[in-house]
Amino acid sequence: LTAVTPVAPAGEDAERPKEWRSGADWCLQTTNAEQRVSLTRPPDADNELVKVAALHGPAGLLAVLREHKDYSWMVVLCFRAFQLCLGPRQYAVAEQPVLHECDPVAFAVQMLEMEMVDDIFQLMRYFKHVRDVQHHGLAILEILIMDDPEWRDEVA
Repeated sequence: LTAVTPVAPAGEDAERPKEWRSGADWCLQTTNAEQRVSLTRPPDADNELVKVAALHGPAGLLAVLREHKDYSWMVVLCFRAFQLCLGPRQYAVAEQPVLHECDPVAFAVQMLEMEMVDDIFQLMRYFKHVRDVQHHGLAILEILIMDDPEWRDEVA
């Protein structure tokens, strides 16, 4: 025996699925692939940072962002949470009902008062090679400057 030789214990062949029985071709079972969640790129419904942003505001999410700023996947999750708190409500509330607690205008004003655009630009510059960071960072800026002249001045 070697470490790479698959061996089925004697007497257990009848209990195993057909694909796993001795003499059958070995294959990987992906029966629960639909149920798996990518921890670094979860869907919006599974992004726990949206709850942090909605309940604690930009200051709470900025604290998490600054604590984990060395991980690009965490920056992407934080940026996506910012997007959901600032963006249109119909889709976002369906994914995360906690967003009923969050007022997008007040959220944007708090971000402006905290001068968060500097943090966003700094992280975008630091992770310039990560496409998702660039995409979500620019989406945040787009949402902010579309309707608010104060944000336009801040970015300019």
